[in-house]
Amino acid sequence: MSLKKMIKLLILTFILFFPIKTWAFTLNLSCPETITSESIDCDLIFVPDEDTIENIKMDLDLTNITSYQFININPTDIEIVSIIKNIINLDLLNNITSEKEIGRFRFTIGDPSEDVSIMLTNILGDGMITSLDVSKNYHISTEPEPIDPIPSPPINNEPTNVTLSNLTITDYNLNFDPSKETYYLALKAVPTTLNFVYTQASSSATVTVLLDDSSITGNSVNITQAGVLKFKVTNGNNEKIYTVNISINDLNNPYTGISVGGYVIIITILIILGTYLIIDKKTYGR
Repeated sequence: MSLKKMIKLLILTFILFFPIKTWAFTLNLSCPETITSESIDCDLIFVPDEDTIENIKMDLDLTNITSYQFININPTDIEIVSIIKNIINLDLLNNITSEKEIGRFRFTIGDPSEDVSIMLTNILGDGMITSLDVSKNYHISTEPEPIDPIPSPPINNEPTNVTLSNLTITDYNLNFDPSKETYYLALKAVPTTLNFVYTQASSSATVTVLLDDSSITGNSVNITQAGVLKFKVTNGNNEKIYTVNISINDLNNPYTGISVGGYVIIITILIILGTYLIIDKKTYGR
């Protein structure tokens, strides 16, 4: 047997009887699915395979993290070896044979407008270890604080509106103002008929028309004397009354029916006739 063949046989025998031991395990970096605040908690969970794993080292690489706090860490399982910038070097100390959480980390996010990356790298140990790098990457979407809605002012259809938007009386100018509730109206003569039109500001409001506290139907009322015309607006438990005080501007003599203007004309005619008679008597008496 040649030397070359002997060497190949020895290599083959070594491979068959002394296989390279490959250790398998799982590292789980358990973090929230989404980020809605400026801090985040992550758990490092170690799951070994059938064999005991020893002397494992790893790096925790952080991007856009300004500070980190180690909480709920078992000091017999893991050790923080060094922190260089945003890289934390970790050592797994015990021969862990069952699944367990070996550390929880709390990270503070630097810039909420930038992405966050948390990654386990450079995983090393005795033998050849098969494990994928574990990483979490986030595009931060912070939820805005709820804003209390600004209460809207009452709309026309709410039961607090008891105003008239319009009130007119034919042939008279009231100068109506929805905020003004009292008006005065001087009639030229009686009897007369007043025709009126009103509009309520709220469609849910009702209007009752009263003349001297007697209800009026329709949009006209007969006036024979001075009185009070009321427009009562009701909406739910609220009420407002617009009052029109009616007076009679009567200049006629109640006994003769002749107005002041009529008396002026009569007196003027009498003066002219008297003057004419006096002048005519003097002329013919000479």
